[in-house]
Amino acid sequence: MDEVRLAVQKGYRILEIHDVYKYQVTQYNTETGEGVLFVNYINTFLKLKAIASGYHGRVRSPEDEERYVELFWQSESIRLDS
Repeated sequence: MDEVRLAVQKGYRILEIHDVYKYQVTQYNTETGEGVLFVNYINTFLKLKAIASGYHGRVRSPEDEERYVELFWQSESIRLDS
């Protein structure tokens, strides 16, 4: 509703209202992994896709593989080595 109030303050007119829904907005918490609908579902398929795609072309050694897995964990909070 803040957007509507701001629009009215800026001179916009409301001609019709069809529906108004109020809901609690949650934000994803990277520490707990909670706060977004379908997080587990999305993470499952992102992990499967990453595994199926294999390593990038610049991954050439076991050390590179470990570094890639760690970077993936840091950016996506998904472990590829399990």
